[in-house]
Amino acid sequence: MSDSLHVVILAGGCGQRLWPWSRKDRPKPCLPLMNDSSLLEQTILRASQFTSREKIHLVAGPGLIDWAGPCQFIEESVGRNTAPAIVSAVTSIAERDPEAMILVFPADHHVEDSDRYFQIMKDTIDEADSAEDRLWLFGSEAPSDRRFGSIIPQSVGSVSPVLEFVEKPAAIDQARLDEAGALRNCGVFLFRARFLLELVAKTLQQSGDSHSSGKEQIPALSLDHLLLSREQIQPHLMVTRMDPIWHDLGSWPALRRWHPVDAQENLRFHIDTSVTEPIPSGSSICVRAAASTLESDGLRRLVLVGTGALKLVSSGNRVIVDMREDGESSVEFSDSLIDCRQLICLVEGDILLQVISARGGLVAVSPDLVLVATEDEIGSEGWRDVLKELESHEGENR
Repeated sequence: MSDSLHVVILAGGCGQRLWPWSRKDRPKPCLPLMNDSSLLEQTILRASQFTSREKIHLVAGPGLIDWAGPCQFIEESVGRNTAPAIVSAVTSIAERDPEAMILVFPADHHVEDSDRYFQIMKDTIDEADSAEDRLWLFGSEAPSDRRFGSIIPQSVGSVSPVLEFVEKPAAIDQARLDEAGALRNCGVFLFRARFLLELVAKTLQQSGDSHSSGKEQIPALSLDHLLLSREQIQPHLMVTRMDPIWHDLGSWPALRRWHPVDAQENLRFHIDTSVTEPIPSGSSICVRAAASTLESDGLRRLVLVGTGALKLVSSGNRVIVDMREDGESSVEFSDSLIDCRQLICLVEGDILLQVISARGGLVAVSPDLVLVATEDEIGSEGWRDVLKELESHEGENR
């Protein structure tokens, strides 16, 4: 394996995709989504299989850097997407090691077969060591998903040149990509540092955005948008097949595959409280939600997203969410799910929760919040709208 290899781990983001479990002060890579260790800790451990810890670089905000452990830190004061984060890291590394080869890992992935993953990565690193002008991607044969980029390989081999890269394809393109055997982009990259910086400089000059590849000049885009999806870049792209051994745990529905559920396929998490910046109390927030009966003692913010009419009661350490159409009839309170199917529940702290007649979706309860959201919303980008509403309400209260 190359002695010049450095690993860059991207651990930025603003805590939206698994909100409200993930937040600004508790980002998703730090959550124990799979076991007692976080995804970030698992990523650092995988990185240490490929290089020394002196060559493992974590790009993250100040709080995460304080927490993460023995790495080289590249502070990102404001998250601006993956292109600025990667260029910032590569520039810093290249200043000290001009011959550096860079392997980029996201910090929020789960690897199903670690031994197979290591062997695939090692073989690719060995092959890439002699290819100075290539940028390597890694593609999963998992079912197509429009939330990820699609990679069309030139051949069906384990390693192939890339015919086309389509970032987050439109629905109209999906059938064509599936027929062409497109792979799902894993967000893992491998390249020579100087080659990537040359590509970025040329791209910015051609687009008129900048005459410099300095990190302060990089637009707030993903690397996929800045480079990979451009036609002139694609002749430099190679792809290695990952098979279905890589998984992105970026949404609530994705967690169902990896955690035990009850006989009705309900998934329940009970965690300790660790939020240091609670959501302020205030009026209830309803986003794409029908009128409902809401009762609260004011301890927690009530948030409904995409729901039909329901009854929600939040008082002391008890929360009741009743989603029956005839919700007038009473039910004796118990800390349980009653007539629920495929529901995800997050209970944080010493709180008792009763949910009645939910079908899919998410109910999350913490000392500062009660959230009820439908299945459609937890599989979409709907949290952005909710967080904007929260910010708007907080601004009005100042």
